[in-house]
Amino acid sequence: MGSKSEPWATCPLKQEIRVSLWEPFVRSLTGGRPLQNYLTLYSPSLMDVKYFADTGLIEFDKLKQRYKGVVGVTFDTTAFAKATKLGLGRYEGLFPGNINEILTRGKKPYYNQLLEKFPFEAINLDYEDSIFSAGVSIPISEHVKALEKLFDIQNKQACQKFCLFFTTRAEHGQLRLSFLSQLGGHIDQNLHIAPRFGQAFYRAYRVNSAKDLLDSSYDDFATLGLIKLIVSMLSDCDYEVTNCSVSWLNRDVTGGGARLLHAAFIVEKSMVQSPMPAAIVGQYGRRKLGYHVRHLPLYLNSRATKGLTILKESTDREALQAKHGGNITRLLATTFQLKVPEHNGK
Repeated sequence: MGSKSEPWATCPLKQEIRVSLWEPFVRSLTGGRPLQNYLTLYSPSLMDVKYFADTGLIEFDKLKQRYKGVVGVTFDTTAFAKATKLGLGRYEGLFPGNINEILTRGKKPYYNQLLEKFPFEAINLDYEDSIFSAGVSIPISEHVKALEKLFDIQNKQACQKFCLFFTTRAEHGQLRLSFLSQLGGHIDQNLHIAPRFGQAFYRAYRVNSAKDLLDSSYDDFATLGLIKLIVSMLSDCDYEVTNCSVSWLNRDVTGGGARLLHAAFIVEKSMVQSPMPAAIVGQYGRRKLGYHVRHLPLYLNSRATKGLTILKESTDREALQAKHGGNITRLLATTFQLKVPEHNGK
């Protein structure tokens, strides 16, 4: 759902995420050609789709009046009904329902219809809530289950390489303590079994354990832990992450202190097949003796030299409004904008 104080569509900090994080990763994947297909959480403003189309990374079919290869999912049935009736700016596929439920519960007929659209070259799970909220009592997060299912489908459809965007709220108190403990355990395990990871970890943070990292920098701990979680789940399907980057977005003025971690990944089929049987949901990855984290030192080296990217409303909004405001207005005026509640933040 969108912010009550300012729609994400007009937020200049969010536009900076699209420009500085999402676009470079898609461009790296495709070499600048349009995406063949793109899965996104539908929002009425279509800002992610419009921006990619504006930069040549999504093709707009003028004859059929739709964005080629774009598939969206929206939980809002009113949005679904209005979007499917409009003849301008449509997606090639739009499905009603919660994407987590569609993927994990095989909700028919939408699961089978969505399955026919796989594999995707780029997937944008731009959630606004937390991957493992402290306020939710279920043992396994629905987001985690959906991610595991999504990676499994990509694998079974023989996808060799794709781009993944993932967003989650991750400020202090938002993530469950037991989940943070588990993330720390995975970091420590890799420190023991992957020497290059351990060396890069120390260069980036100047500490030697997950606990020390948590004590010195919660943001760095949450960032690395969540990256490791995604990497581990991908390894269950014999994928590895060859590049990743993150940006934090801090709504410290209008968003009640909400802090969203935006992560981008280039995912490729691993050269080493896992020797172990399929993982049980919740184990968060088979470690393959550290092979699946062999590219993470690239992220850690970047962190050591550049630091974390943290965009804050209180300090960055004015400059980013000057940078992106005109383009945001122009994109919003392109094709149409449905006047219905947003599904998510794009």
